[in-house]
Amino acid sequence: MKRLIVILGLLLMVGVACSFNLGEVNEVRPSPQNTGNQPIPPTPPKDLYQTGTVNGKICYPGENVPDVILYLENKEKQEITSIPIPGEQIVFTGGLPPGKYVAYAWLRDYSAVGVYSEAVPCGLSEDCTDHSLIEFEVFTGEEVNDIQICDWNLSPSEIPYPPGIKYEQIHGSIAGNLGYPSEFIPAMTVVATNLDTNRYYYSNTNLNDPVYQIEHLPPGSYHVIAYVQGDDYGGGYTQSVLCGLSVECSDHSLIEVQVTAGQVTDGIHPVDFYAPEGTFPPNPVK
Repeated sequence: MKRLIVILGLLLMVGVACSFNLGEVNEVRPSPQNTGNQPIPPTPPKDLYQTGTVNGKICYPGENVPDVILYLENKEKQEITSIPIPGEQIVFTGGLPPGKYVAYAWLRDYSAVGVYSEAVPCGLSEDCTDHSLIEFEVFTGEEVNDIQICDWNLSPSEIPYPPGIKYEQIHGSIAGNLGYPSEFIPAMTVVATNLDTNRYYYSNTNLNDPVYQIEHLPPGSYHVIAYVQGDDYGGGYTQSVLCGLSVECSDHSLIEVQVTAGQVTDGIHPVDFYAPEGTFPPNPVK
């Protein structure tokens, strides 16, 4: 009898176990997105832009092309794409969203800027006086070729600095009085030439302007000469100026003017128009 009871008990336990397993198999589980406990896998992001390609080269008026930063500015969206380019690399290529662009490149110290301007297809000769930036258009899936950053004849003040760059923190200025051996002061082109790089920077003045200031100058040593606009006749900032420009002041050598970042070097008066002919170099801005 006891053996029969044990057998019946075992059969009852097996039936309960089978019922449990069948119930587990048939259980309806909620999908992961409905549990609230598991994140939904993100949808792979789509490309924000369909791009075109810009190809070009960097030129420089010297033996070697220095390190530059290329800037491609979208004129419609006011967005700027920057591409650092090492000196050994004179060609570049890059993808850009569709739009209308201008292109320019700054030296690493922002002391000079090269542009893709109307003077480039003109041949960059003395007759090519239009230095306005060429606007080119980028289309989806197409290439724009022959963007040549080769016009380095603009003053740095004529091209906006990139966002975040404040010229007054990295450059200095030269300022002073103007004079002329006459009853009036003609319109002048005041030129500051960097003695280390031989690059020149200038400021044009109007008739009878008594003062000038040349900005955007990288730190360094400079010679300063004020030329009559369009002419080689000029007056320099020389030892004769410090002497008082009297007949006894025979030293017409140019004085080295030191420019410091973030400061204005004032009191630089290029008024020695009494130096012998040929003392000063020809006007580089004519």
